[in-house]
Amino acid sequence: MIKQADPSAAFGAASPLLSDGQDLATTGSAVRSFLRFNVTGLAAGETVTAASLSVRSVPSYGGTSNGPAVWRTSDTTSVTTAESMTWNAGRPGRVGTTAVGNFGAVGNDARVSTKVSGVTGNGLASFELAPESTDGLVFLPREDATVGNRPQLTLTITTG
Repeated sequence: MIKQADPSAAFGAASPLLSDGQDLATTGSAVRSFLRFNVTGLAAGETVTAASLSVRSVPSYGGTSNGPAVWRTSDTTSVTTAESMTWNAGRPGRVGTTAVGNFGAVGNDARVSTKVSGVTGNGLASFELAPESTDGLVFLPREDATVGNRPQLTLTITTG
């Protein structure tokens, strides 16, 4: 997670995560979150035919009327690099000119998903959750103690 209002700070292991167009009462306080998955285990002849990204919003205040757009980003190969990125340095660039998914309205304490495009096989799949509103999506990170609450990338695979 990176924060525009705190451009030199790293929030790599923060909990919960946030995607918000305006975190503070002032403009210039956007927050973006990044997710990375390592897709493994596809055998020769297997193809990814669909993918969806899901997150779990936190109880009480986790929802939003307009969730973030999902963008593919260049793959950060090091967890250390990913955990230390800031608004000013180290964040991966977007891949392409259009979002690959979009979360709509999200309730509090809910698992929500959106279809995403561009996941084609084994390797890293990295995403930016870019806010489209100022009421923010607050969701649980990969460090959550309950595995089922962590962000998930679900793939549909076909065999040739």
